[in-house]
Amino acid sequence: MEYGVGESIGIDVDEGIIQRATDRLQRIHPQPNIKFIVSDLMDAGSPAWTEHVPKATILTMYFAKEGLQKIRPMLEQALIGKQCKIYTCGYPMPGWESQIVETVLDMPIHFYDWGNADVEDAILRADSFVDELPPRMSSAGNTMDQYMRKNTKSTFQPDPLPGFHPDDLVDYGWDDFDSPDGDPEESKQRKRT
Repeated sequence: MEYGVGESIGIDVDEGIIQRATDRLQRIHPQPNIKFIVSDLMDAGSPAWTEHVPKATILTMYFAKEGLQKIRPMLEQALIGKQCKIYTCGYPMPGWESQIVETVLDMPIHFYDWGNADVEDAILRADSFVDELPPRMSSAGNTMDQYMRKNTKSTFQPDPLPGFHPDDLVDYGWDDFDSPDGDPEESKQRKRT
């Protein structure tokens, strides 16, 4: 139980992807406590929403913006009254404000600390999907706003030149290796003449 993780579960709708992940998992020794399940996250009655997400303490999601928009109401409903750290990779959760955004390998990772009362500055949003749910679904009248908190200490800076990296301008001196026998001095002499 490294880092206090009791169980890790990967969920996908594609049986082929789950089978491939399970096959790869079988080759790892010692076996980590991971399992993969087939479940349709667009179905609010699927085991993902009824069994797994409500027990989660950390969620990592790889969805495009449209997918995040579609699962947001079910996610908010499943996490009412709970604490969970949520990471979305590539896109922010529409309607939520990230506490922290970091860019890893040119991909923004958005962090949300759901239900953590210790984080200051509550997000006050009027567009929460939970507000639009029928009364039986929003049992205590709780909204996402009561569970999401904002931390403004992010180091995220939008990429001013997408596709460009400052290291592209660094001269690593690769031209010093032009000589057939790898002698940098010989290479420099040939360039002077």
